[in-house]
Amino acid sequence: MDTGGPSLSPRERTILTALIVRREAAVSPDELAAACWGDEPPATWAQQVRNAVAKIRSKLGAEAVRTVGVDYRLGLDADAIDAVQFEQGVAQARRHALQGAHDRAAAGFEKALSLWRGAPLPDAADWPPPRSRPHAWSKCVGAPRRSCSTRGWPPASAAP
Repeated sequence: MDTGGPSLSPRERTILTALIVRREAAVSPDELAAACWGDEPPATWAQQVRNAVAKIRSKLGAEAVRTVGVDYRLGLDADAIDAVQFEQGVAQARRHALQGAHDRAAAGFEKALSLWRGAPLPDAADWPPPRSRPHAWSKCVGAPRRSCSTRGWPPASAAP
């Protein structure tokens, strides 16, 4: 996700990534700590998580992270998240491919792939939930791309 403003620290990006991955649910401070430090959080982890959430809110807006009881939930609109846009674009392109509209499918895959910059979720690569997400994204792109390849797609420049 491109924040378009002041850059986030690595810890803030990791917490934001964890909230994006779990965007449908509230995430406990313990889970956010696990995303940041794995099984060995520092003694001050709870305060560091609170500080990072406060900084995310100050940089992205007060509603960027909502408090739900003692947990946190992503408050950003799904349209602001490139991973969501990617998933939606691939799903729509797949529908076009299944309907035989290969030109529309190719254009949809091309648009989705244009959102792909670098490794997916690099700030939480060691946290178990996101590890499966990039694999799912690769699968979600791979099969439809093969089905369109007989129509001269994808172009060589489209590889993630």
